Amino acid sequence: MALLDAEAAKLSSSVIPGETVFRLYDTYGFPLDLTADVARERGLTIDQAGFDSAMEAQRKGARGEQVRFGSAGFGEAVRQDGFFGL
Repeated sequence: MALLDAEAAKLSSSVIPGETVFRLYDTYGFPLDLTADVARERGLTIDQAGFDSAMEAQRKGARGEQVRFGSAGFGEAVRQDGFFGL
C-alpha cells in the first residue's frame, strides 16, 4: 500500500495514470483490481485505457524478445527443426 500511497501523493489530478498503474503491476506485482479498489477508497480513479496500452506494449516487446532470442531464451537462434544453431 505504501507504493500506491506514494504514487497517489504525486498526482496533480484524481486519475492515476495507466503507466503508473502498470509499473505498480509489472515491477512490484501490485494487482490491477486492488489498485482500482484502493484508488476508489481514496476518491481516485485509474486510467484503464493507459494501463491496457502499457500492457500491450509489454506483450509486443516480450514477443519480439522471444523471436530475437529464440523460444528457448538462451540468446541462441533456434532452427525450425527445434535444434540450436551450433
